[in-house]
Amino acid sequence: MTTVNNLLAPAYRIRDDEKAVFRDRWVFEGAEFKHGEETLVAHYPKPEPGDGQPVDVYCTACPARFYRLVVLSSENSVGDFKLGYDLETGSGMGALVHSVASAISEGMLGLVPPGVPA
Repeated sequence: MTTVNNLLAPAYRIRDDEKAVFRDRWVFEGAEFKHGEETLVAHYPKPEPGDGQPVDVYCTACPARFYRLVVLSSENSVGDFKLGYDLETGSGMGALVHSVASAISEGMLGLVPPGVPA
């Protein structure tokens, strides 16, 4: 490992404060991220019955943390099908990701594609 890699190694370790942002939704059991590898870190289930959609949160460390929310297709409380979609963030947006993923899974926030009635 080069000196630069040795210096950056701590930046890839999982910190307690970042796990705390996602609370009980944190699912990753590793001790560190691999550079540039998308890793599932949190899951937000849809409460049943409900209008939300389940959300998986992925993190890519470079070493800054970038997040992708994968909103899974689901039916709402009246049986209407809701198509899944992805959202991405810039670096360091863990708290925003937690808030958005929580709101989507609980049915408080969603995406309506253009031309589709709400």
